[in-house]
Amino acid sequence: MKVSFDPQVPRELDEAVTELDLAARPHLAFEPPVLSRPAASWALLVTYRACQALVFREIEGEVVRAVLAVPCPEPPSPSVCYSADLSLRYLPDLLSLAKGIASDDPLVHGLHAICRSWPLSSVGVPDVGEVDARPFLSHPSLRQLYVDRIIERGDGSRLADAAVREAVREAVGDFPNLAPKLQLT
Repeated sequence: MKVSFDPQVPRELDEAVTELDLAARPHLAFEPPVLSRPAASWALLVTYRACQALVFREIEGEVVRAVLAVPCPEPPSPSVCYSADLSLRYLPDLLSLAKGIASDDPLVHGLHAICRSWPLSSVGVPDVGEVDARPFLSHPSLRQLYVDRIIERGDGSRLADAAVREAVREAVGDFPNLAPKLQLT
């Protein structure tokens, strides 16, 4: 029996995007970028569908692949990266759960591809490879968020980018013991 996703987009999506934005803003340094509703809605729907695929294992692999391959409707920018991150920040946990069920699963492969495309949200995910932080690194709020996540999760793979490495060094200052997992010397 072939099982697919319900093609209806949940009505509550727009309201959920607003709530996520309102909840995230007070926790960010500096002024966050403006909300991009198309990017935030896309990311929330992708995350929602990925969660469904995690729980409802009978959903066909090709359907999971297709849903996770739908691109964001806007190109990366500070606003788009911030907005997508409202939901995609849960990627590391979702990917970890999916790998625990079946490591060679379409869901795992699809989530891993999203992690490569959205570096702000995927800090801490192993084996992501080289990522491009340029679309958001110049924005003070997102730069600080990215640096904080790198330090918190000890993700040394993100230090391959010289600008990111310098930002982490700047944040740690004379206290490299604040980031013991990172080799900043």
